[in-house]
Amino acid sequence: RSTFSSTPSSFSTISHRKSNHVLKHNTQSTRLFGSKPGSPNAKPGAILLEDDREQSQTIPINLPALHRTVETIRDIIGYPTYDVSLTLVDDDTMTEINRDTRGIPAPTDVLSFCFQDKFLEPGVLGPVDFDLADYYNLGDMLIDVDYVARRCEEDRKRHEEEGIGGQEDGDGGLMEGQVLSEKVDSDDGTAEGDDDEEEDGYEYEYIEVEVEEY
Repeated sequence: RSTFSSTPSSFSTISHRKSNHVLKHNTQSTRLFGSKPGSPNAKPGAILLEDDREQSQTIPINLPALHRTVETIRDIIGYPTYDVSLTLVDDDTMTEINRDTRGIPAPTDVLSFCFQDKFLEPGVLGPVDFDLADYYNLGDMLIDVDYVARRCEEDRKRHEEEGIGGQEDGDGGLMEGQVLSEKVDSDDGTAEGDDDEEEDGYEYEYIEVEVEEY
């Protein structure tokens, strides 16, 4: 999975490039304004969701369900008052933007353009440069629906092939949700990297969330 993050110093250039491509079919663009968390006038930030594919009917996406999912994820990470945008694109658009921003003339699944460059720790944003509404912005994301669909099909076939091979070898095949790449190296059967005593200095909270299928 390939992602690209930009800093505010380069964000305006990249955002301008992206807007020329992604919003070329839109009759108008929407300017978003978030709000400071905990302020008296704090309100949920806007979610700009666009389907900019030429042939969007080939793989229909439930945009209201996707909007609710983005909103839920934004709440979970703790920035409900920040604006965020998500644009669905096709291979041609993703290839063009990927070439312009990363120098790779090929499509990829996801590109992200982060508006913020100050982080107190992983997942925790620092203070914005200016206490202005349009600075409370998480950034832009692009998803190549065609690319993701192909990868899902490849993963499905690989899962089926691995399952059939496992059954022939007598191990019962794969179970739903099994991690194929996990390896066991120790004599006691402990998975590599599964050391409970290893600490990285951060505390993590695991939350189970149900989301709607698109």
